[in-house]
Amino acid sequence: MKIFKLPDLGEGLQEAEIVEWHVKAGDEIAADQPLVSVETAKAIVDIPSPYDGRVAKLYGEAGQLVHVGAPLAGFEGGAEAADTGTVVGEMQVGQEVRAEAPAALAPATHGGPAIRATP
Repeated sequence: MKIFKLPDLGEGLQEAEIVEWHVKAGDEIAADQPLVSVETAKAIVDIPSPYDGRVAKLYGEAGQLVHVGAPLAGFEGGAEAADTGTVVGEMQVGQEVRAEAPAALAPATHGGPAIRATP
């Protein structure tokens, strides 16, 4: 089961109140379909579903206060693809270890002492 947690809704807000669920446990849902409406100190926000699949469990009821990072909904089914991070396409991995020589220092060209600096 994939668990979806309340995301950070911005502006330093650490909690939100569930206003209305747009689905119930057992419903099929598509990614980006409205999942729940929550109210923060600043606005009412509609949160879309992050996954395709069946809603297995809802972790709160209307009127309940939920903190950022707390579970909102559990999903089953849908694409079970592994998380590939942000790499798009294929990344080739080599098996060789290559040694690199350090870069040569450029000589001072202004006639004065070389400038020393630390990173």
